[in-house]
Parts: sequence; C-alpha cells; structure tokens
Amino acid sequence: MTPWRAWAQNPRTARLSVAVNVSARQFRHPDFVDQVLAAIEHTGANPHMLKLELTESMLVVNVEEIIARMNALKTHGVSFSLDDFGTGFSSLSYLIRRPGYQPTWSTAVRAVSPTSSTGTEARRIT
Repeated sequence: MTPWRAWAQNPRTARLSVAVNVSARQFRHPDFVDQVLAAIEHTGANPHMLKLELTESMLVVNVEEIIARMNALKTHGVSFSLDDFGTGFSSLSYLIRRPGYQPTWSTAVRAVSPTSSTGTEARRIT
C-alpha cells in the first residue's frame, strides 16, 4: 500500500493535504501534466489533496501556456498556491488571472494599503 492510500484510510490523516514545490523548469517540461497525472494514478493519491506550489517569477513568461497547464491539472482536482507572493514581481493583476490560486503572502503584500488600487485587487482575491 502506498503512503497516499494509507493516509487516505486513516481518519487522523485522511484530510491532510500535501504541498509540493515545483520549479519553473519542472513546470515547463512538455510532459509535466502527464507525469503528475501518472504519479497520482500510480500512487492512488487523491488529487484534491495535492497542492502544487509555484513561484511568482514563473508566471511572467509564457503566461497562456502556464494557465493552460494549470487548468489541465485543476480539472483533475489538483490545486495551486503561489509561493512567496510579494517578494518578486508582486503583480496582483497576474494573480487575478490564475485559476484557483491560494497565495502564500509575504510581508510586502500584507503591508499594501487597502485604499490603493492594489489594495482593491487584493480584496478581490481574498
């Protein structure tokens, strides 16, 4: 039995999710979506309990391709978080376009004025 299946069957761990940091290089690999889906199938993992953590910097190049890959995985239940949002490009307009993100906020973003246009965008996504 794989650890995923054992966790799913144990009432104490069944609701735990797993977050995996993914590098830009890994995410841009042509077979990335297929590899993730194959790993989910092979391990018996519940895709709804898998969260892929992407870095903010990967979201500014080939944006449409990144969104397409995210959507392909999201249709299978995989979710995403944006790791260290606010430490790099810090564009909330990028975040608004992303499907199903849960940002991990940096102190830079927490300090955004709620009355600024950026603060308005922050309220839209929280």
